Amino acid sequence: MRDSDAIQRLPGSDLVFVWIMAELGAGLLQVAAVTALRAPVARLLASYFVTAGAFLGATLFWLAARRVRRHWFQRVSPAWLLGGIAAGLLLRLAGAAVTALEQLAVPRIVPNNPVVTAPSLFRDPVSAGALVIAVVVAAPLAEEIFYRGLLFRWLRGRLGLAAAASVSGLLFGAAHFDPTLLLPLAVVGAGLAVLYERARSLWPCYVAHACLNAVSVALALAALR
Repeated sequence: MRDSDAIQRLPGSDLVFVWIMAELGAGLLQVAAVTALRAPVARLLASYFVTAGAFLGATLFWLAARRVRRHWFQRVSPAWLLGGIAAGLLLRLAGAAVTALEQLAVPRIVPNNPVVTAPSLFRDPVSAGALVIAVVVAAPLAEEIFYRGLLFRWLRGRLGLAAAASVSGLLFGAAHFDPTLLLPLAVVGAGLAVLYERARSLWPCYVAHACLNAVSVALALAALR
């Protein structure tokens, strides 16, 4: 059985279970972090690492229990990696365009992303470096494995490309629990799903996601200067 076939045949309850395990684990660990850490920047960084680790751990653990073989990071040509960079930049622009349209339609909508609204938390080099690792390295890895490698592939076994990409994108946006990010991240998630469909590997998606997040972090940190 191919990896994609095995993932497509997983029952929907498996995906819900993995998501609940990840969210509960992340929530409990974040409560512990808030109790143990006093500095706001430490709490925020801990939340990024905890969420990424919980999603990655829950996904890999459950699929190992189901004995599903994973070949998500198959080798691709350098052209695909360059394409991932280009896709990340284009999706960053697309997300920004959706945000701008939202703000035109509903002027009261303002960004609620702490990386954007409170960049001063990352003024020192150590916290800025930790932010880059959390947002550019850890978060894209965990999110690509779950949302594209697992959720999108499961949906793709039941829906056409457009529907599977759209639904997985909306769930990706909703999972960030921020109304201001729902539609922009839905567009990003759908675009990453299409990229995975074409590349048959998560490497271009990971590169695109990391590039997109890197631009956001760079713009936030540049605002400090």
